[in-house]
Amino acid sequence: MLSYLILGCGIFFNNLFPYKFPTDEDKEALFKKAKPTVSVDANPRYIFKEILRFIIDHKIVFPAYLSIQKLISKAIIAAENELFSNLKNLNRQRFNSILYCIVYSVKVLY
Repeated sequence: MLSYLILGCGIFFNNLFPYKFPTDEDKEALFKKAKPTVSVDANPRYIFKEILRFIIDHKIVFPAYLSIQKLISKAIIAAENELFSNLKNLNRQRFNSILYCIVYSVKVLY
């Protein structure tokens, strides 16, 4: 009897509020939203606000806070790895000249 009551409340809730529970595709879309956000601002609060905006816009039930924290840290780590990979593949002489220009505030001529 209780299961029918809970199921009935779930149906009522879905009819009243058109939010859906997050699927694996939604979680992947959240990660795809969070990853480029890190390049704008790596502050976890900013990333959280962008994820929250995405969740509200797509009418998704807010997932557990722990999963949002994991998503944010995964996005930050992915951006770090991409940055280090780009630095590793950068020409050493070019890197040194850019670094010299940054440190000594010299204009870089491209």
